[in-house]
Amino acid sequence: MIVAEGYDAGKILAPEEKFGLNTLQQFIFDATNDGSSLTNLLSGSMQQYDIVYVDWKNGVDYLQRNAYLLETIIQWVNANKQPLNGVMQPNVVLGQSMGGVIARYALKDMENTALNHNTRLFISDDAPQQGANVPQGYQHLARHARSLYIRTGFTAVVVEIIQLIRGGVSPLAALSLADQPASKEMLINFVNGSNSIDNTVHNTWQTELKNIGYPAGFAGTPFRFVAVSNGSECANPQPFGPGANLLTYTGKANTRILGDLAGIGGLPLAGFLLGQPPLLLGVIPGRNDFAFDFAVNAQADGASNQVYKGKITYTKKILYLLPVSVNITNKSYNSSASTLPYDYFPGGYYSLGTINSGSNQTVFYKYNITVTNQPSFNFVPTVSALDIGSNNVTLTKADYLTSYVGANPPPTPKNTPFQNFITAFNVSKINEQHISIEARNGDWIAAELNSASPSANCSYLCGNQIINGPAQFCDLANYSFNLPSGSSISWSATPFNMVSFTSPNSASTNVNQIGSGNVTLIATIYTPCGTLTIQKTVQVGPIPLSSYSIAGATTVYASAGYNYALTFPIHTLPSNVFWRVPTGWSILSGQGTTNIHIWTGSQGGQVQCDFDNTCGSPTGIFITAVIGNGGPDPESTTPETSKLNTGLQLTATPNPANNIVKVTIFSSQKTVQSSDPVIRQIRITDKTGSIKKELTFNNKNAYQSVNVSDLQPDIYILQVYTGKEWLSSKLVIVK
Repeated sequence: MIVAEGYDAGKILAPEEKFGLNTLQQFIFDATNDGSSLTNLLSGSMQQYDIVYVDWKNGVDYLQRNAYLLETIIQWVNANKQPLNGVMQPNVVLGQSMGGVIARYALKDMENTALNHNTRLFISDDAPQQGANVPQGYQHLARHARSLYIRTGFTAVVVEIIQLIRGGVSPLAALSLADQPASKEMLINFVNGSNSIDNTVHNTWQTELKNIGYPAGFAGTPFRFVAVSNGSECANPQPFGPGANLLTYTGKANTRILGDLAGIGGLPLAGFLLGQPPLLLGVIPGRNDFAFDFAVNAQADGASNQVYKGKITYTKKILYLLPVSVNITNKSYNSSASTLPYDYFPGGYYSLGTINSGSNQTVFYKYNITVTNQPSFNFVPTVSALDIGSNNVTLTKADYLTSYVGANPPPTPKNTPFQNFITAFNVSKINEQHISIEARNGDWIAAELNSASPSANCSYLCGNQIINGPAQFCDLANYSFNLPSGSSISWSATPFNMVSFTSPNSASTNVNQIGSGNVTLIATIYTPCGTLTIQKTVQVGPIPLSSYSIAGATTVYASAGYNYALTFPIHTLPSNVFWRVPTGWSILSGQGTTNIHIWTGSQGGQVQCDFDNTCGSPTGIFITAVIGNGGPDPESTTPETSKLNTGLQLTATPNPANNIVKVTIFSSQKTVQSSDPVIRQIRITDKTGSIKKELTFNNKNAYQSVNVSDLQPDIYILQVYTGKEWLSSKLVIVK
């Protein structure tokens, strides 16, 4: 097995490390500690492959140059390997990340020049066949830091010389990493030294790569090429959206008494060494304050947005009285509206980890820095790792957000050229870290090594998994789960002593009541794609009386209309409903339902609702209403009718409703005509006053139809504006 490593900036970022940032030991650890069957193929007493690890001396060089180097290595392997039991074994070439692109180029170039690579299997491991993504904001940040470093002039020269002598990291080279040949060839959006997008090198490389194509093998040696993507099989994006904040770095720092004194000489010197004239103000006695404000944002979707802001402000409080503020630096850059929001797309992610905030104070200074950051971003989009469309078609946002399943490859023209592939699946349905070898893709790679042609498909678990069954039951109910093929299930519950299961290991089970109350049913599903735990909380036995209430006025006026409604848990409907009202009151409508319209008398009392709770348990609740002072209440309302002193009334039918409600205003003397007040506006609010729906009408009608199917079951307030006044009514939504 010849393993070509990926992008390795060790020559620049770790020049003291002989093998750079990626090593053979690291690859073996990743490949043999994933719990997959790949472990036995590459290590231990059953090891079947010798590993030749290609560690680039210059891992940021032109991809073509390292491809030619790989060709030389393959020829060396073929010239020096020994037969097994008299049979010469063909090679397997596994290219990780950039190494997968280099290996593709090298194998095909060898075929074009009639050099037999003697390879039977090529594995492209999360390789950027169509390019890699680094957020534009982070590239602008590096450019900004580089320009500040260059401004230090002589100081930068001294630092560079010292680092060269000691073999350390060159700050200038580290901040110019994007300018390396491999970076410019692979970056989908390259930010140049002028802080503009310049994809000339990338586009030229992609054209060359497309034209060279894919290796096909030589006669006599069966050849196969396959791909691994760490992008989510469920097409779930990264855990942030387009335009989201990726990094904020804000804070303040200031000198204290001793620092103020030291700053009189120290800050002007620092200003000279760092190329920052504003710091010359430090020579004046007083306090020195610094404010930091940096932000990196993901690219927005379909619009330009600010992807980078970097500002440092220096304030000199002269003689501790007069503040003078100057900007040490202040830069900001926007994205292009024409580029796609690659940062959040599904794909193998690059991990940054979490950056910590910090604060400290001494006799010289104090500071308080607040940092927040997204710990990762999309590095190699799934469509790039699978080379969807082979660069022959323009890919849209929808293509990047499509679910790619190895067992069901996409059709032409947006097909993948690979003969087989696998994308990432885990029970969390999230993307995996770039080139990470997990148990699932490790098993898949092992099967490919064993010529088993594995089929990868976990898409049946991508949707929301639910337990089917009622939200409440008495005595006995059936619950089920759509169990995938080749899977098993185990049912349990908490609290464990509330129910029992007739078939605890069947996809469909009867649940028997033991106690009463809320119970969480738990289905543990064991699938080839992992173990899932699905839960559903249900009410066993009668619903507690505390779950019911009566909505209505507790202070009413004599001889006025009001609405009272029995509120009850969703998915339940009380039966045998019977209302009782105080002596002298009248139930105008709704008896036998959960909503009544009443007319008050001269005395207060209890409005009581008797009903059968679930499980046939008769019960009742009441609300006490008292008569207020004064005459008829001008604000009294009912679900059916709302009356004001103007004589206008409001109706909503049907009520309760679950789909279309016809809202009408009319006069007690006649139907409202077009010359009379008409419905100008309809507003529906919940019991907290939050507006859930608001409609405005230009036509002169006394009635309007409103679709309420999107509202959750509850009691709402329906408000209608006639152009002169508001009418209101309660509206009950059921499902």
